[in-house]
Amino acid sequence: MNFTFQISYGASHKYLSDKQIYPSFLRTIPSDSLQVKLMLQLLQRFNWTWIAIVGSDDAYGSQGLQDLYTLATGHGICVPYHGLIPYTLNRSDIKKMVAGIQNSRVKVIVVFALASYVNIFFEEVVDANITGCVWIGSEDWSADVQIAQIPNLHSIGSILGVSISEIQFPELLDFEISYVNSFKGKDTRYGCNQICQECRAFTLQDMSTPSPFSMSFAFNVYSAVYTIAYGLHELLHCKSGQCVKDIAYPWQLLEKVKKVNFTLYNQSVSFDSNGDPSTGYGIGMWSWNEDSPIFRIIGSYNKMTGILQLNGTLKWHTKDNSVPESFCSKPCDNGERRVQTGFYTCCFNCFSCPEMTFLNKSFHAFQIVCIFKMATHMPKVYDMWVKRNGSDIFIVVSSLGQVLICVIWIVLKQPSPIEDYGTFPEQIILKCSETTSVGFVAQIVYIGLLSMLCFAFCYMGKDLPDNYNEAKCISFSLLVYFFSWIAFFTTYIIYQGKYVAAVNVAAILVSVMGILIGYFTPKIYVILLRPELNTTEHFQTAIQNYTKKQSGQ
Repeated sequence: MNFTFQISYGASHKYLSDKQIYPSFLRTIPSDSLQVKLMLQLLQRFNWTWIAIVGSDDAYGSQGLQDLYTLATGHGICVPYHGLIPYTLNRSDIKKMVAGIQNSRVKVIVVFALASYVNIFFEEVVDANITGCVWIGSEDWSADVQIAQIPNLHSIGSILGVSISEIQFPELLDFEISYVNSFKGKDTRYGCNQICQECRAFTLQDMSTPSPFSMSFAFNVYSAVYTIAYGLHELLHCKSGQCVKDIAYPWQLLEKVKKVNFTLYNQSVSFDSNGDPSTGYGIGMWSWNEDSPIFRIIGSYNKMTGILQLNGTLKWHTKDNSVPESFCSKPCDNGERRVQTGFYTCCFNCFSCPEMTFLNKSFHAFQIVCIFKMATHMPKVYDMWVKRNGSDIFIVVSSLGQVLICVIWIVLKQPSPIEDYGTFPEQIILKCSETTSVGFVAQIVYIGLLSMLCFAFCYMGKDLPDNYNEAKCISFSLLVYFFSWIAFFTTYIIYQGKYVAAVNVAAILVSVMGILIGYFTPKIYVILLRPELNTTEHFQTAIQNYTKKQSGQ
């Protein structure tokens, strides 16, 4: 069997976790999907809801940008600007990107890019004199010393970044020293097939000290090699002290490698079912002491618990060390309601609730459709509807209409028993005189009109966000209501027997149960089994995505 498997120490793209496509791929660096989750928690921790996302124009940056954009907007964070640094590194295009960031008025920018793209990007940021912002970097560049040495980079604000977990790896420096000394007075042309001609020019005096980031990255290489060694050790049954000399196939080694679980420099090395390591990420922050950059680890993200932990108080590059803010509109105070202004749900005005009222966060089908449809197609009508409490007025007026019909009906012609001789020749039936009166018909017609109006609005809401289905639930309930009463009136017309009352009771029960089950069952399901959908952020995202979709048509 021709089979090869790989263990990577640097490939972090999330699709490499798909075992249907890459069944024999493992890695010692966490997946990019993990650092996207870390970034989201960081944004939520400091309540940054108005951000920009920049990526590099390659598989790493474009996928990272897309994943973070989807995750952030799904949690109530607005992204007024996002773009890719062109692979050509054309300065005029990058200048336009920087101008777009400035025009968006964001104070937090996530840069999910390879280090080779970031250098020229930050040079343009410095030239544009952007200051007072927070820059969140992805793992590939956030701890890169060369980027931190860009002239005047410290002036752009606070720079945080995802980083490989810091690992103390002192043997790396000892190895490099030994490697340099090994060339002294030795002829290495024979017997060694891994001669680095450039490395032979190094001396102990000009050899740089490995940074913590370099050591951590080297540890990924080190643990990948050890993983193979542990797998071979198990495959060849070396525990007894002597290995079995037998033919070993790569697929056999892969099965052993998947199950390795050992500790290296106090770090656990193992893999999950996707071939990803059990380790998480660290998060660091740059500080400048006399313009000398220092990257300090300030927290960590645990993969198993999904919890971001920050260590102590952070040193922000602000005048009073206050946490920078980035929002479109300040949160409304208690007793105020939000009215969205413009395209993004993060931008709104706050209006005081009327006296003796409170903010009701639930929406009925009529109100939902008005919000979506009016906000998209009739913004002026929508503003008037909100300011005048249109939904409340509609409920009051429609209820008063029903009461008015009943009062007029009873006052003008009160019901009385009448004798029915026509239904059964041998019997006289006493029944209510108003079962076929004008008042009774008016009441039925009015209820029918309200039901048809409600159904019409629900049908208009059939193209609302897929993950928000209240209008669909009400449409289903109303269909059950219609069918039950159509069945009753049809039976009443063609049948006048003793079971008419039972059919009437059945129609009432079916219509009521249809509304209760059709409307409340999905809500109970969401509350008990899908609580993540029962949040304000989820509803705001539904509005934003719907509005964006409609504006693009």
